[in-house]
Amino acid sequence: MKLFVRVKAGEKIAKIAQIDENHFEVSVKQLPQDGKANEAVIKTIAKHLKVVQNQIKITHGAKSKNKTLMVNQ
Repeated sequence: MKLFVRVKAGEKIAKIAQIDENHFEVSVKQLPQDGKANEAVIKTIAKHLKVVQNQIKITHGAKSKNKTLMVNQ
């Protein structure tokens, strides 16, 4: 499954909003340094979808606010 995610890094509150079936808006506390925000996004999406974190991979936008993730189920 392909997901499209808009990320807000460095927020005070971590949260996730599902816009439609494949589009999400994720806020994480971590700053985009050394991939920590990307790790937090993967962790948040995995928890929301109830899948294991290693089933999720960022395919596009690793250094962008707009990311494409692939989820293997």
